[in-house]
Amino acid sequence: MKRHLLGVALLSLLAGCTVGPNYVKPEVPVEKKWDAEKQAASEKTKELEVWWKTFNDRALDSLVKEALRSNLDLKLAEARVRDARAQLIVARSAGLPQLNASASDAWGGTSANIVEKTSFGSFHTTGATIGLYRAGFDAGWEVDVFGGIRRAVEAAQANVDASVEDLRSVQVTLLGEVAGIYMDLRGQQSLLNIAKDNLKSQQDTLELTQARYKGGLSSGLDVAEAEAQAADTASQIPHIEAAIKSDMYGLSVLLGKTPSALSTELAKEGPVPVSAAEVLPGLPSELLQRRPDIRGAERRLAAATAGVGVATADFYPSFNLAGLLNLESSYVTNFFSRDSGAWQIIPGVSLPVFTGGRLTAALDSMNAQQQEALIIYKQTILSALQEVENSLTAYYRERTRLKFLLKEVEQNKLAVELANERYTKGLTGFIDVLTAERSLYASQSNLSQSQTTVSTNLVALYKALGGGWNATEANVNK
Repeated sequence: MKRHLLGVALLSLLAGCTVGPNYVKPEVPVEKKWDAEKQAASEKTKELEVWWKTFNDRALDSLVKEALRSNLDLKLAEARVRDARAQLIVARSAGLPQLNASASDAWGGTSANIVEKTSFGSFHTTGATIGLYRAGFDAGWEVDVFGGIRRAVEAAQANVDASVEDLRSVQVTLLGEVAGIYMDLRGQQSLLNIAKDNLKSQQDTLELTQARYKGGLSSGLDVAEAEAQAADTASQIPHIEAAIKSDMYGLSVLLGKTPSALSTELAKEGPVPVSAAEVLPGLPSELLQRRPDIRGAERRLAAATAGVGVATADFYPSFNLAGLLNLESSYVTNFFSRDSGAWQIIPGVSLPVFTGGRLTAALDSMNAQQQEALIIYKQTILSALQEVENSLTAYYRERTRLKFLLKEVEQNKLAVELANERYTKGLTGFIDVLTAERSLYASQSNLSQSQTTVSTNLVALYKALGGGWNATEANVNK
């Protein structure tokens, strides 16, 4: 008995050894500042955590709140977090002693052909019926001498961390999709109003042209051209209306509702939200700590590294300790007596000798998976950096374009007034009126689209910066 206890103590001391590589977070060099930052060196970061509130739009705030509560992709990510946490418990349990209770009541008959030998001589049994009552406990413990179980726990914990980052990534993407579609919806509604206003103006021009034609002051060509322009504008309205419906349906589904659920609520028009916040992305190195997809890729690399340790430990001996403690008796009356006790301690060791190359192939596979995870981690960083640069450039360039479009619309309005005045006085042909109206409609449409693009580009920038996930951490702890 003492020899067995000494062996257990020795195994416990050896259990401090852990084979396989220890994980070290890789250093990935990045630029010290953003290239696009040269265009916005004076900008300041504000409200990155709750960036959608900088647009001061109650409808948008309501949509975001409902999406974070009801979006199905988010619920799916939450379920995966719970699954990963459960798998961590499973991995930890492998390193703990296992205890089972059992009981049995067995009956059987002996063969009449078996000869029993006793001190009184030999005699034949007569097919006696024998019963055996048994109850007790059995325990088993795999001593983690070479750290295979500890590496498995490391991998499981890293997978939990990665699943949490995946949940955060879903949140970031969801916020960007809800806000982006909402911006487009308001932009399409603005385009619809512009189209309807221009159609009304063109119809008025058509009526004027028809009156002048009847009075002999203009030709039938003027009437045909005015009517064609009005029809061209009218033909664009169904396309815009379809885009509006599509945005409504998209928002409804993002909120976990049927496509038409928000049609009535969103039919009430509103302006394209404009944010007064000034944004600076901070240092590129800070992005590595903020973006959930980068953080998740790093955690998967840690899990893959731990997996190499698990595969390495399979090459080493495994040590097991089993024990039995039972009460056994053929009679119920003395089942709980001292003499019914039975026990066993069974230490064991297992060493792989020939596995047909399975262990080597498994280790090679885990090494390859570690390299794959490292490459994905680096790719994720580069993609994130590129996304921020593109978003910065697009946002600031579109703001510059918007300033010119405002001037263009102002001048085109003046041109339409002058063209109509000169045409009415007979000082110019109708083609000047048509040209001025087309230019005004085009510039108004471009202005509306640019206003929408500025806001959607800002949403894309917030998303690229990984903003918003840490304002909704309640979902992570479900």
